[in-house]
Amino acid sequence: MPTCPHCQEPFTYKQLLPFAWKPRVGILCTNCQNTSYNSASMKKKATLILFIFPTLVMLKELFNIPFQIMYIIFLVVVIALIFSLPLAVKPTKEEEPLW
Repeated sequence: MPTCPHCQEPFTYKQLLPFAWKPRVGILCTNCQNTSYNSASMKKKATLILFIFPTLVMLKELFNIPFQIMYIIFLVVVIALIFSLPLAVKPTKEEEPLW
């Protein structure tokens, strides 16, 4: 579980959920009351997630996969992203630019 870069207190999964999906939002530590921000490397990795869905659509067309099977694959991918992305967050003390 990711920890606060200021006091090393671990964040809860409930705290990390909005933090993982909203890149411009900081997370407030319940222990030290300091704000932590998402690292630039994590923001870049999160943008790569956008390419998963067009890739799945291309695979569907390429291999002529039925719609029902692709629908199930999409649901599995979305659920996996929702539950795994907050665990991959890397909080930093300052907000880092992407460049």
